[in-house]
Amino acid sequence: MNTEDESLRGQEAKKLLENPLYIEAIAAIRDGIVSKWRSAPIRDKEGMHELKLMDKVLSDIDGYIHQVADTGKMADIQLERERKLEIVRKAGIR
Repeated sequence: MNTEDESLRGQEAKKLLENPLYIEAIAAIRDGIVSKWRSAPIRDKEGMHELKLMDKVLSDIDGYIHQVADTGKMADIQLERERKLEIVRKAGIR
């Protein structure tokens, strides 16, 4: 994947992370998991383990989207650096 593609993916990830529906969905799902965990009987170790796995998967998905957004920020920095270097090169040639 090239730098421009990473930048575009990062911008899309940022939009998603800032989208109120996405924020609401992550919070609602996490709250549901926590609610079920709190109401689960202590003897239900398998059920608690499954809830922990659900929370981990949710965190992994959210973390991946944050990672794509961060990679996009780095790509933006690289593209800006390349743009400035190109300006300097052109100015030096003339």
